[in-house]
Amino acid sequence: MTDIGKTYSQTNDWQGERWHELLELYFRSGLDRNKIKSLIDLGCGTGERTKECLKYFPALEKVIGIDAEESMLEVAKKKNCDPQIEYKNLPIEQVETLSPRIFDAILGNYSLHWVKDKEKMVEKINSLSHIGSAMLVGTCTKLPILLQAIDDELHSQLKIKEPSPFFYLNLSGWTKLFTKYGWHLTASHISKDQHTVARGEQFLSQWFASSSGKALYGKSPENLEKGFVEKLLKKLDKAFLNSQGEWQFIEETLLIVAERVK
Repeated sequence: MTDIGKTYSQTNDWQGERWHELLELYFRSGLDRNKIKSLIDLGCGTGERTKECLKYFPALEKVIGIDAEESMLEVAKKKNCDPQIEYKNLPIEQVETLSPRIFDAILGNYSLHWVKDKEKMVEKINSLSHIGSAMLVGTCTKLPILLQAIDDELHSQLKIKEPSPFFYLNLSGWTKLFTKYGWHLTASHISKDQHTVARGEQFLSQWFASSSGKALYGKSPENLEKGFVEKLLKKLDKAFLNSQGEWQFIEETLLIVAERVK
């Protein structure tokens, strides 16, 4: 079985780039980073961004990183540990169990698309925040076209009837949601970013293991018909292969900084 934590830690450079853009957006928003003494990272993964928070928010005294994948946290505890960081095996949907802790900042970088009920999620975040708390969100407006093509093929191959477990909102949707629950968007940025990945079976294996339907919708690569991967590679090559031998596609990125005002 593929180690999801190890795979993720080796392949999340793209999210790392968007994370630094999100930080820049926050710094331009006018919010005071020196007021942030406590922070929670929702869906912290292997902890790279969690640990970086200590560098970018100098007043931080305590950071909590939560993730539903124990293998992610095993990597985080080994590679990105710090006395100020506590990692917890906890789904975002159960974040309210951390109450009565209150956080000055909430981070959700490429993790909130796994949460179906966004309203309930924000309600729970409100129980852990205060007026003046900051929220930093990095996400997409929809599943990128390359990944959607792979997911469509998996649905057909594995005869999966349920919808994909990716739940995205556009900027209007996030604005309405945050406004309803007392948050004001202080800054946002939408961009259509060209993304390239190494073409081949290694990328497919990484996607199958770490993301696609939460690891092949609970099935294993042995459930795939013989020749499926070869056929999929040909389809993806036809649609996305560039002159450098990489798969190239566009990802619509959405970055949001919000402040709780009531």
